[in-house]
Amino acid sequence: MSQAKLNELKIFKGDPILIKGKKRHETLVIALVDNKLEDGKIRMNKAVRKNLRVRLGGNKIEIEF
Repeated sequence: MSQAKLNELKIFKGDPILIKGKKRHETLVIALVDNKLEDGKIRMNKAVRKNLRVRLGGNKIEIEF
């Protein structure tokens, strides 16, 4: 996530975040800063996307912290 989005959500670098995907699938990730991303986007690796059952660019997810 971008630093601006982390500040808006009051999340610090290294905080655990619960992400919900399709059909109630959840996974726990660590927040990291990536200033190359726009504020409304996050970056996930292939393993996280597979755990959430989501595809690149097509699905919406929920973030809980």
